[in-house]
Amino acid sequence: MYPLFDGLIEGYDNKFLLTGFDTSGNMLEVMYNLVDEHTVYVFHAMRCRKVFRMLRNQD
Repeated sequence: MYPLFDGLIEGYDNKFLLTGFDTSGNMLEVMYNLVDEHTVYVFHAMRCRKVFRMLRNQD
């Protein structure tokens, strides 16, 4: 995945959103929790909805 945004979802202390493109160019959204420093738990993955398409990480 080629990420555009990876960050904490507002209002949550351990719910993260990752958006980006797969190797075929499809935009995806993935939500996950951090289990520990080496482990994440992915509980949601699908084609990116319009509400998340404009999110970008700021450098």
